[in-house]
Amino acid sequence: MVGTCFSTCNYNRSLGIGFVIASNSNHDNASVRKLITSFIEENWPPAQNAPLLISQATDIKSIEPF
Repeated sequence: MVGTCFSTCNYNRSLGIGFVIASNSNHDNASVRKLITSFIEENWPPAQNAPLLISQATDIKSIEPF
């Protein structure tokens, strides 16, 4: 059996937000992607004084070799 890695990059241009999911398994990320997308859609824009979602910018230089 050969291992597989599934990854998806999801970005909404109109909202200016996105996320990446990667898993080192033979299982597709579709169900997780749907849950995250639903959570973001239900909580965007954030309510006034609500804690912001923690995010991290992609380090382009670290992924260039791949």
